[in-house]
Amino acid sequence: MSRFVNACMVFIALVFFVMVLKTLQSFIRPFAVAIILTLLIMPILRYFEQRKIPFLVTFSGIFIIFILACIAFIFILSQSILSFNEEIPLQQAKLQAMVVKVNSFLSQYHFGDATLSLSQFISTERIGNALSSSVSSLLKGIQLIFSEVFAVLLFMLFLIPSYKIFLRDVEQHFGATHASKVKKIFFKIEKSSRDYLYSKSILSLGTALTSAFVLFLFKADLILILAFLIFILNFIPNFGSIIAVGIALLSYAISNGFGWQIIVLGILLTFIQLLFDSILGPKVTGNTLKLSPVVVLLGLFFWGWTWGVVGMFLAIPLLSIMKIILESIESTKTIVKFMG
Repeated sequence: MSRFVNACMVFIALVFFVMVLKTLQSFIRPFAVAIILTLLIMPILRYFEQRKIPFLVTFSGIFIIFILACIAFIFILSQSILSFNEEIPLQQAKLQAMVVKVNSFLSQYHFGDATLSLSQFISTERIGNALSSSVSSLLKGIQLIFSEVFAVLLFMLFLIPSYKIFLRDVEQHFGATHASKVKKIFFKIEKSSRDYLYSKSILSLGTALTSAFVLFLFKADLILILAFLIFILNFIPNFGSIIAVGIALLSYAISNGFGWQIIVLGILLTFIQLLFDSILGPKVTGNTLKLSPVVVLLGLFFWGWTWGVVGMFLAIPLLSIMKIILESIESTKTIVKFMG
């Protein structure tokens, strides 16, 4: 009976926890991002501190660089969206020309008294309007990104000094054994987050540059925008690469029509994704994560449902942190075995 009551209590606590995560996502989500970034930055701060460079100087320098990087990211993203918006009439005209060409080909064939026409299925005007409304939505989304980035910076401003003080207080107020154990957990989380981000950045950059070169050979439009999207989307496990290839092929089809070129392009882009993700990926990352594919997939769905697209980007780092924490608690070590 007591086990059943405990199980019910755990279930209620988990449901409440998920409700809190979803309801307060506008606050907790940037806080989670700030924690991960703090864990990435702390080793750099300690490195310079060991070389007698004051903490305040290093902290200020990194903070300024991070602000400039965020501004540059938002600027590039907004310019890419505006550039795409300017290309919409041209892409719409190319799509219309493709539809006319296909209709001309189909008019040679008759099915009874009916003639098959692509215009029955594709409306270039509707597609153009849909793309324009999508651009408007994306521009509004940039405003939300800007506000979230500001919240992340604000949290980091307090988290980085607090983290340093916390580790120092643990050493002072707890015994050497407990302090060593706590610090070991945090340093392990730092290393896991750092290794994942660095290795994923290298792989995503390689994928984006190679894909951009292939798109250039095929004389595709919007190469820089597509390369940027491929780089960003590759941080989403499993589904990111599929979405990236799909967007690139859709853009090419609208610009150049359907033919053998799009089939070859699709094969090459898919091969590039497989090369960097499945072949080179394990060699670069090694045993960084040690998470089973099922756990990654479930984590992706859960964090995506809870925090949207941002949650999908954070899924792997959050799962990795959870695994390290569970590993350090004796009663939850069994759960870790199922995580990979």
